[in-house]
Amino acid sequence: MPAGICIWTTNHGGRSRVKRHGGLGCSRPAERQPGLGRPTLERPDRRRRPGRPRIQNCGAPATDASVWYSYTPSSDETIIVDVSNSTYSAGVIVASGAPGNLSLVSCGPRTIAANLTAGTPYFILAFNDQFDGGGNGGTLNLSVTLGPPAPKVDVIVDRVGLVNKRGSVSLRGVYICSDADFVSINGELTQGESNGGFSFSISGRCDGKLHSWAAGVVGPNAKFTVGRSASMTFGFACGRFECADRYREQTVRLRAR
Repeated sequence: MPAGICIWTTNHGGRSRVKRHGGLGCSRPAERQPGLGRPTLERPDRRRRPGRPRIQNCGAPATDASVWYSYTPSSDETIIVDVSNSTYSAGVIVASGAPGNLSLVSCGPRTIAANLTAGTPYFILAFNDQFDGGGNGGTLNLSVTLGPPAPKVDVIVDRVGLVNKRGSVSLRGVYICSDADFVSINGELTQGESNGGFSFSISGRCDGKLHSWAAGVVGPNAKFTVGRSASMTFGFACGRFECADRYREQTVRLRAR
């Protein structure tokens, strides 16, 4: 699969040229398409000019020197839109819908990710967000590439835990995660009036393989006895642009250490 969808270099003198095309299909800038012009970000009680695209406010202080692109993916995909190499402070908005009735998909300064649905037309807006305090545009360098796979995570607690004479519990289990920079696991163990929590984070171990973990249950009421208990466990993993989570409820039998 090609790594690049397209890269454009645009000067605000009016000329645009393709630097690279990856074969997935990206339109020429759409600023000349009927009905598209300078965007209006939706804010309460703000008057809008007829025919201008409306987009929910995403916090950008300005959308000066705006350039519109259109793109319709042939399959569900995540794209990365990067304008960080422009000669001015630039931001990006990705929206779906029709001019005058656009719905925000993603937005932010410099580089953003957007999850797209096959067959849906999208507009990509690059603009001067004025975070640099002045000027009005310059040379826009915009790249659109396929994003990394979404992170995945799962976590399981062993069905048997150990409890000592003081009522302290040790739990073990396994987790698996992929396409993420770190994984965080936390949970709660309850048994009647007794309850306690456990948590830990690990970086650099999201390689798609099973890994073992062990943790002690702590808390002011974490005094348990031999018998059945209930665990609630949360797994959370994040990559550069996306995160994933997993929740499990399990019964854990506590045995004497």
